[in-house]
Amino acid sequence: MIVQLEGVGFNNKGAELMAHAVFQEITNTYENGIVALGVNIGNYHQRIQVGFHHLLEKDFKKFPPLRPMLNTFARLIPETFRRSNHIVNSAEIHAVLDASGYAYSDHWPTATEAKAERITKWKRDGKKVILLPQAFGPFDNPRVRSAATRIISSCDLIFPRDTESYDYLVDLNGPDPKIRIAPDFTNLVKGNTPNYFNAVSPQPCIIPNYQMIAKTQEGVRDSYIEFLLKTVRYLFNENCEPFLLIHQATTDEELAKKLQAEIKCPLKIIFEPNALYIKGILGNCSAVISSRFHGLVSALSQSVPSLGTGWSHKYRLLFEDYSCPECLVSPLDPDEIIFEKINLLIDSSNRAEIVERLTLAGKEQKKLAANMWTEVHKVLQQ
Repeated sequence: MIVQLEGVGFNNKGAELMAHAVFQEITNTYENGIVALGVNIGNYHQRIQVGFHHLLEKDFKKFPPLRPMLNTFARLIPETFRRSNHIVNSAEIHAVLDASGYAYSDHWPTATEAKAERITKWKRDGKKVILLPQAFGPFDNPRVRSAATRIISSCDLIFPRDTESYDYLVDLNGPDPKIRIAPDFTNLVKGNTPNYFNAVSPQPCIIPNYQMIAKTQEGVRDSYIEFLLKTVRYLFNENCEPFLLIHQATTDEELAKKLQAEIKCPLKIIFEPNALYIKGILGNCSAVISSRFHGLVSALSQSVPSLGTGWSHKYRLLFEDYSCPECLVSPLDPDEIIFEKINLLIDSSNRAEIVERLTLAGKEQKKLAANMWTEVHKVLQQ
């Protein structure tokens, strides 16, 4: 079984965690299971460190004819050499699993159209195509609606992560048995705690997200940094000593350094390149305040009380899945509401009740994720 994995990466730690989740599932399920990443995803060291094979396929935006040339070259490489060097060519791919997280939407019109072209080609080539649990929509842009409709017709299974994403998909062409709701599947991945992290004295963690500035309306965009500053100051005043965790390099790191410069207290920034270590860190925090979706999934699935602030419907529905909708907060909320919600995380009487709810909901979410993989394997084995 050779599977091509799309929509993941190593810069965004949520995308990397999804890559780990798929790799673990396929290689644990199939005796000769291989998961391949295109050579445009990460670098050689990053791919080989996890155990991925290298798919000799690459987009050449400036010189499109180079792509089929690379594919032809890959087919000429002897199989023994390919296997010993963890190389795969496109003709060997049995199925494509897409774990984009959030890529099919009016928010990403060019990407959605490009995905439609690739998915229809994979289907013509006889490959199984499955969109793993992710957020979808809205699809109000006519070009995006057209692309999304083609995508649905070409896929074997599509898993919206929430009811709103499901409704966006069904609105395109009516109900379809191939469209089935399933939760984010990184909840099944076990994290590892790095030696340098002090898990004995749990601290609150704050995960910033530059998309809260890039993708939100003017009011939220202008209030976001001040919201983070208020949150950090309040936690220090409560003797909680928070730290910042980077979930995506570059933009989030720049934002964290800006916050660090504004705060008079010593505010630590952790930049951990290993997604499994990030999950381990989050599982050992006293509380998490995150604007990154997979940072929230990692915390909530480990029963860590969390507050979230987000820029799309996926955040609100995630907290509903984990039975704590009151833990969604907006940068536009009055200070007293923000501080009241922080107290839900740090006050011992509140925490115990939230932890109990998260534990029960987490078990159900993991069961649903395992059921999703059962459906995937049925299609892969056809």
